[in-house]
Amino acid sequence: MDIFYRRAFFNYYKWFFWTIVFAALFFLPFYSAIGTILLDNTCYRTNLAFDTVGDWEDPTIWEQYNGTAWVAALDFPDRDDRVFIGNRNEVRLTKNEQVKDLYLFAETLGGIDPGPKLNLQAYELLVYGQLHSISEDTGDFIYHHSTSGITDWIYPETGSIVFKGVSRTVVDRNSWSASNLNSRFGVVFDPDPGETLVVNAAMKANSFLIKSGTVRQTLNDELSPIYTSTFSFNIQDKFGTGDYGEFRILSGATLISEGTKAFNQIIRRTDSRPASSFVLEEGANLVLLGEEPIIDAVNVQLDGNVTYAGGGVSQEFLESSLTSPAIEFIYNHLFFSGAAEKVLSPLVKVRGNMQFLDGGNLNGTSSMLVPTGVNNQQIAIPTFSLDAFEMDKSIGSVNFQNDLRILSAFSQLSGTIDFSGNSLFLDFGPTGIYSYSSGDWHNLNEVVYHHVPTYLDQSNALFPFYDSYLAFPRHLLLEGALGGTGSSLSIRHVENQGVTYDPGFSDTDGSTVVYQLNSYFEISSSGGTSSEVDIWVLANDLGIQDIDHVRLTGDGEAATGVHLPASEVDGELWAGRGVVFNELLAKAFAIASISELSVLPLDWLDFEVLLKEEGVELSWVNGRDPFIRYTVLRAEGPSTEFIPIGSFSGDDSGYQVIFQDQVLPENQAYWYYQVKAENAEGEVGFSPVIRFNNPLFSFDVPRIYPNPYKEGEVHVDLFGLQSDQQVFFNVWGSGGKLFLEGVFDLGNVKIQLEENLRILPTGSYFILLQTQNKLFRLRWLKLN
Repeated sequence: MDIFYRRAFFNYYKWFFWTIVFAALFFLPFYSAIGTILLDNTCYRTNLAFDTVGDWEDPTIWEQYNGTAWVAALDFPDRDDRVFIGNRNEVRLTKNEQVKDLYLFAETLGGIDPGPKLNLQAYELLVYGQLHSISEDTGDFIYHHSTSGITDWIYPETGSIVFKGVSRTVVDRNSWSASNLNSRFGVVFDPDPGETLVVNAAMKANSFLIKSGTVRQTLNDELSPIYTSTFSFNIQDKFGTGDYGEFRILSGATLISEGTKAFNQIIRRTDSRPASSFVLEEGANLVLLGEEPIIDAVNVQLDGNVTYAGGGVSQEFLESSLTSPAIEFIYNHLFFSGAAEKVLSPLVKVRGNMQFLDGGNLNGTSSMLVPTGVNNQQIAIPTFSLDAFEMDKSIGSVNFQNDLRILSAFSQLSGTIDFSGNSLFLDFGPTGIYSYSSGDWHNLNEVVYHHVPTYLDQSNALFPFYDSYLAFPRHLLLEGALGGTGSSLSIRHVENQGVTYDPGFSDTDGSTVVYQLNSYFEISSSGGTSSEVDIWVLANDLGIQDIDHVRLTGDGEAATGVHLPASEVDGELWAGRGVVFNELLAKAFAIASISELSVLPLDWLDFEVLLKEEGVELSWVNGRDPFIRYTVLRAEGPSTEFIPIGSFSGDDSGYQVIFQDQVLPENQAYWYYQVKAENAEGEVGFSPVIRFNNPLFSFDVPRIYPNPYKEGEVHVDLFGLQSDQQVFFNVWGSGGKLFLEGVFDLGNVKIQLEENLRILPTGSYFILLQTQNKLFRLRWLKLN
């Protein structure tokens, strides 16, 4: 047994020994080869003594590899060459130079650092390949995992390394790092148009600039631990002990970042010190893929396009890991793509557009959205819910392409919101707050207001609708005290063109209604009590000469409730109605006027305005008084100020009076007429205000047909657009996805647009056509 054991052990030992020998013979050369840099005849290396400096353009400082050995170079290296700058050698630029790959000796050997490598002076070194750190092993160059931290390994800050050329990885983690803490130089990314440069290792410099193309910053998981390929900045105190360094992306250029909080920042100076600025210029692009992207910079300027494109479960908005100073992220244009749910930050400020492209939903249930700036803004986010919304834009409007749902607070301090026919849901709980100070709502289909306050006044129950036909605010105000809580309210503004004269009904107090606007409000309540409230509608634009004439009626009938005398507050005229809150079930309220012109010797019979060859003809039947002095007044444009355009006497009673207006304001779509009448005793009265639509004004607007579309050709007629104008177009699906965009004159590209529309998938589409001074929106349904 003992002999058997010794023999078995001896055989096992022989097997183990020869296995180790075989592995050494086979694998060690293989592992050595992995780190060894293969040479070819494009390779140059420095031929300098230790601690010697040579000029790049001096051929005598270089050796070139001829395929088997290093020989004296006949020229200095250029764009297609690979350059190795050796240990304790330094090369100086005396003008802009170019190279394919650059290899810099970085390892400290025997306690002796590698010394300065590259003196850029005030020049650029254009790199068309990669940047590597190297060392040496038995005469061979090998990759070194880290850059050197010595002072001025690369210097000074007036010079730059510029990455040019086609798509590729420019630095890799196995041969580059951000350990060059004391190097001083700028980095510029300037590839060919449409090309992408991949940064697969952390980089440190004095400045970073993306001039063109795309730079992709990776989350490097090839080595452990996982790291973001962070851009960071020089730490020398000569550049200050606080924030330092600028990262800038120029118009047309793009940064795609995989960076996320768990694996370090997108940019920083050090772990504890921020960069000075991150600047995304107008027209530049930042695409964020990381789950929690972090930018540590004192000044973050997002004037370009930011796209959240995370593909995981969720993606947070940009943050800073700094506790002081507080960093504010104000976006220009925001886009959303990728499968991840996008979780908005507690405060989102946007100067430009917000658009959903595809992918996961936006989660704004813990966020307040604040549009800012002076430009018109478009927000196209399907099923958009926010915790809070604040509108305070004295210039520029905000256009919502989808319904908007607010959960806690809606505040409008100033500005115009265009809802594009969509609805506003104030989906409040008991603590929800609606507050209004100034501004208008255009094209709002409906506002639904849950948990209406107990006390209604101008601050919490004024709804600033706008009459698009008469181009004037048509605000609605509720005043009063409700007897309970938990009430809800819905208000629709049904817009119809024109005015109905002699509508053929009287109000509940017996007053005859002379005319009423065809547009009206429809109001419904639920959960309320029998409390009485007052409804007021702004009627400041209607040229009513006696405020006792104006009132609220229903749509072609008397309104529910009782008439309230019109009120003038701060120079504005309000028509009123007293109602019982819980009786508001789809009740209509329209502005109307009653006839109380008995003090005038004039009945204004058959008062009308017609277009004749000679101009616009106003006609009416003279009143009972044989002598009346008439003055014809006209108001045009956004102003409602009436200006006299003619005056004459009507001597005979009972006859038709005719006045011709031969000077037509052709640049106005419509205007208003009113006639002032004065009798011999000096009594004065006014006719009703009547609107005239100008047939000479181009009312033609672009159209698309067939609509709905089933088969055949698609036609887009661009009425209302001049032939010399450029037309910008965007085509979105009903879910907010952008399908088509571009620009054309009225030629071939219009035909291409029609062909592209024909091959779109079945669905509902929104088409935006825009010129320098006009904006048109079309809706199109494609059934096949």
